[in-house]
Amino acid sequence: PTLPRRTMGEKRFFRAQAVLARRAAAAMAPPRGPSIKDRIEAFNAALVESADINAVRSWSEHDAGTASTSASDVRVTHPDCVKIMFGNLPIDVDPCELATALDAHLKAELTKGGVDVSTAMLDKPMVATFGPCRPKTRRDRDRLHRGFAVCAFANEAVALKVHDLIRGSTFVSSSKRTPTRELSARLDVKRECDEAFIRGLVGKAPVVVKTESKKPTRAKWSMKDLDEFPMRANCLSTHTRFSDLSGALRVRMLEYLSTSVTTMPELAGIILAMEKVSPEYIRVKEVIESVEAFKVIVAYLNTAEQSAKKRFEEFFDLACGHGLVGVLLAYAFPQRTVRSFDWKRRKSFYAFASAFASMRASSETWSSASIDWDEAQRFEPSNRFENSKSSPDSDAFDDDDEQNVALDNIKFTRGDIDAAKTFVNSQSFVVALHGCNEANKSSVEMAIDAGAGWVVMPCCIKSNLYLPECTVTKLSDDAKYAFLCGVMAQKYTAQMSRCIDARITTRALLLCGGVKGYTKQLFYAANADVLNAHKKRRADASPKNE
Repeated sequence: PTLPRRTMGEKRFFRAQAVLARRAAAAMAPPRGPSIKDRIEAFNAALVESADINAVRSWSEHDAGTASTSASDVRVTHPDCVKIMFGNLPIDVDPCELATALDAHLKAELTKGGVDVSTAMLDKPMVATFGPCRPKTRRDRDRLHRGFAVCAFANEAVALKVHDLIRGSTFVSSSKRTPTRELSARLDVKRECDEAFIRGLVGKAPVVVKTESKKPTRAKWSMKDLDEFPMRANCLSTHTRFSDLSGALRVRMLEYLSTSVTTMPELAGIILAMEKVSPEYIRVKEVIESVEAFKVIVAYLNTAEQSAKKRFEEFFDLACGHGLVGVLLAYAFPQRTVRSFDWKRRKSFYAFASAFASMRASSETWSSASIDWDEAQRFEPSNRFENSKSSPDSDAFDDDDEQNVALDNIKFTRGDIDAAKTFVNSQSFVVALHGCNEANKSSVEMAIDAGAGWVVMPCCIKSNLYLPECTVTKLSDDAKYAFLCGVMAQKYTAQMSRCIDARITTRALLLCGGVKGYTKQLFYAANADVLNAHKKRRADASPKNE
């Protein structure tokens, strides 16, 4: 009987399970050590570093007629001596241990053969080791030495007798591979086996390149880096400020700010400058959330203006809160006006506006090279401002007196969202991020009535506002939020729905609409051109003469 065919959902499920199983197996596997090539290169580099390069001799200098024998060589005191090279030695025994065992073996065999050891052997055997001129190769990877040893004898007659006695003799060592081996022997007729040759110092001298240690390059920002930041159960911590971050996280945050918006790398510089004056208002979650929302707004704005062949002259940031999104829009589009509305006049709004105004007024072009990355890496958090966590209203001004906004193209109005109705028209672009309950509904309907473009990022949504006759129960918080956002999108004919990374906020959906002539799948994701065009005209432009 044939097995029932799997549905597409079942296939995807089993493929996902297989991927998870492979990942789990890889996580449980022991870490791989360095490769053979890496081990050999490290060994040879250590040889060159520890060796006396001045002692290296070329093969022409090593010729018998021109060789400069070291003072420790036995030929200096015994010019008539003859050396014998003993081969077929076990390569897995330490050279010092092997030399001791070979010395004992030679003395035992010579004594058996009737040779006076005290006069015949002039020195102890020297095991040939690797050196800068004879480094390890791939075939030497498991070798502790070069596999032969050299010993000097009184004269040629003694050397010949020793050669005959030792050649073919059985040598016993502590080798785990081959504890017993038959030795080979060869007279050093060419007189080449001096100390330099044995230590690997004869041949072409290695080229020592002094390289300056390079600083490790910073990793590019990835949204996966959010996992390293302080988190709540499902998203970034609400109260963590930029000054609370460790040095490593501070570097990652600055990397994000300097690369997230291609045409505005100075965001990192603005935050660093603001930290010196108003560090208590730089909450990590709010900054990243606002920048990600700003990117979606600008991309959709570009789409709207391309599709509708019109220009939106004025932004309305309703229920603006800390107002960072409105400040970003005012900074990015200096020839357009931004009007921010909220019940409370917040100090954070004016602090952000002042920081961005200072950067706009600066005559110098800012880049990420202006950041002292080493200092950022060494940073130790000290300003935690615990008191402000316990006082949610500490951001608001104590009086209702109007304050001056540093950016000249943004205006704050204290009051209800409905106060913006008299100003919104077909050339307006309405933004409402994390407006609660009726704020979303009022913002979108205000924009639709005026023929304006709109972007909302709903927070709390009451189901009875959109589904008065529907009972919404037994849905998880995420499912309910996504469901009601879908209801809003259908009710107001949303033209685009986009989600920022859910690790930033659990209320991550943005709904966009209000573009007449909008064509589905038309989305200008590359918004650098529109920002660059406005950036070029920043120096001498004003809202009146645009």
